[in-house]
Amino acid sequence: MSDIITPNISQALYRYLCQNIVGTEDHVKTIRLMNAMRDNLQSDKSFTWITSGSYGEGLEMRGSDLDIMQVRKSIQVNADKQPDFNPSITYLSMDTDDVKPGFTQLRLEYSRDQYDLECCEEHNGKHYFSSALWKGNILLFGDKDKFKDRV
Repeated sequence: MSDIITPNISQALYRYLCQNIVGTEDHVKTIRLMNAMRDNLQSDKSFTWITSGSYGEGLEMRGSDLDIMQVRKSIQVNADKQPDFNPSITYLSMDTDDVKPGFTQLRLEYSRDQYDLECCEEHNGKHYFSSALWKGNILLFGDKDKFKDRV
């Protein structure tokens, strides 16, 4: 029964937001399409760009920020299964032991890229991806084109 109620509530909330908060359903669809087009134009062989959050969903709400994710195509994160090995790919695995529910640590399994090692911290003989080191390097090396030269 709850399987039927949940989608109905989600759709009703979506319609309410469209009609009363952010504009018509067509306006929301247009914003989503524009975001998808921009993401496609920015993406290349090294990176995929994804506009996310409320704006990515087409909801232009007052006070809302713009969230953009950058996906580096040369990194693969695996939860359980081991993929076919490709030496040009950096492999990370999800380690959910001793972390809060809903979170994971990304353990470096393989990389031939020195930059990836610079973005990791060692704990108990294993290397874990550090978002703080990653962000620091992004700030250090600047825009996407300069960053691509490092990867």
